[in-house]
Amino acid sequence: MHKKDQIPLFPYSLEEKEAILKELGLKENLIEEDIDAIIEWFYKQPHLAKAPIDRDFVEKIIMTAKGSREKAKRKIDHFYKHRSLAQELVQSRKEVLLDPEIELWTF
Repeated sequence: MHKKDQIPLFPYSLEEKEAILKELGLKENLIEEDIDAIIEWFYKQPHLAKAPIDRDFVEKIIMTAKGSREKAKRKIDHFYKHRSLAQELVQSRKEVLLDPEIELWTF
């Protein structure tokens, strides 16, 4: 999912990640199992199979779903569904966000 020109989703440090896992009561090995299961599920979905995805993206979605594998699957499915329905919005936003010349927050 992440290419070198993409903006990372929910950036956090290793210490912040550990704090999030502790707060949610999640263990690293269980997160890894969930990531493997979700990626396997992802490639079995006919409408998602050709879409790009990576472990980092799945991990962050699992964390936003508070460790729920099923919620994470729904979030991923919705992410790609809405992204495909409004490609012109995603593309125009991506160009703006990745252009270093554009100042997004000017007051």
